[in-house]
This record gives sequence, structure tokens and C-alpha cells, in this order.
Amino acid sequence: MRGRRVVGASVLLRRPARPAFEPDDLLVADQPATHNALGIGKAVLYGREAHIAEELQRTMPPEGLPQPTGVRLASRGGDPAVDRQGGLVRHRCAGKGG
Repeated sequence: MRGRRVVGASVLLRRPARPAFEPDDLLVADQPATHNALGIGKAVLYGREAHIAEELQRTMPPEGLPQPTGVRLASRGGDPAVDRQGGLVRHRCAGKGG
């Protein structure tokens, strides 16, 4: 469960001829179930964070670029500041980072 919401289930079965599960068996089975539940929770959280980040990037574009003397700036598809004297191109790549 994540909060009060079920996001998965584990089913443990044994053939009728086998003895019932011992408490140690259940402890061992609980470990991967807990690990999977944490992974699902992290995936859900990452999805929410990614959606929020995308919405912020989409709805909050920069108002404009500074216009320093001797430099020509462009953004989002504009011509990069390149001439025969040299140039600088900065490219922003959306992603997780590292």
C-alpha cells in the first residue's frame, strides 16, 4: 500500500502436500515485496516531478535575453551568436541531470 492506495499484491502459494509457510519464509518473501513497493512509489513520484518540471518549463519561458554590448544573443530556434570573429553557442538540454 502507498498511503491508503493499493499499488500491488504478492501471492504466495504452496502445494497441499507441502507444509505451511514458516515465519522465516514470510520474512524472506516480505523483502522483495517491500523493495518493489518502494520502487513503484519512487516511479510515481518521479512521474509527478517530471510533469511539474515540464509544465513549469512550458509556462514560464524567459521574458527576454539581456543585450550586452558586442554580443548577439538568440534563443529557442533563433540564430546563434556566431560570426567570423568567433562565437559562443550554449545549448540547454532538458533531462534529469547528474
